[in-house]
Amino acid sequence: RLMKGWNPFVASDSTRHLTAFDDVLKKYRDYVSSMEAKGTLKQKTAYDYLSRVGTLETYISECHVRISFAYQFDRGFVVDFLDYLIMDKDVSATTRNNYRTWLSTVGTWLVERKYISRNPVEDVHQLREKEKKREPLSAAALARMREYLYNTDRHFLLACMMEYYTFIRPDEMRHLRIGNVSVSRKEITVPADVAKNRKERTVGLNQKVILMMM
Repeated sequence: RLMKGWNPFVASDSTRHLTAFDDVLKKYRDYVSSMEAKGTLKQKTAYDYLSRVGTLETYISECHVRISFAYQFDRGFVVDFLDYLIMDKDVSATTRNNYRTWLSTVGTWLVERKYISRNPVEDVHQLREKEKKREPLSAAALARMREYLYNTDRHFLLACMMEYYTFIRPDEMRHLRIGNVSVSRKEITVPADVAKNRKERTVGLNQKVILMMM
């Protein structure tokens, strides 16, 4: 047990602290998959979480990190992993911060199941991110894009127009059905099981979008 990383001087108030870390990650994967199946987590979110677990496992393997038990998920481990992303994988500050946020949710999950006593990610700060610079398309550029798409890909033009006029999120839009559209009332209903916030809402349609739909 000593060779695997167990420390007899670490005070543990729970036998779960000595759960094998590999088993903990497996339980976490099963939990995420179960939440996706029940509709609590969106498919995209679940995929993102599981992908990050894979990156964490790659880090442990590549860097020969000695983490055998749940209690070793501590501040030092978290900081080293985030430094690995920044220095070895050359990710952006935004990506690093996104991983930090995910690790915090993992830490909370571990605390709730008594694998660790407190969430070590709470003490890890976010990095300052570069301000995003977005430049909107000019009216002339919009006109050129519309003309091109009208002649080459009207389905994509319709998707762009729906985004422009209704602000329905792309992932919500791709799950919409014909029955969600009412031409007579000039509106689209975004069902709760499609909406990002799980709340049904109705958005208005203007005549341009309706004509393009037809």
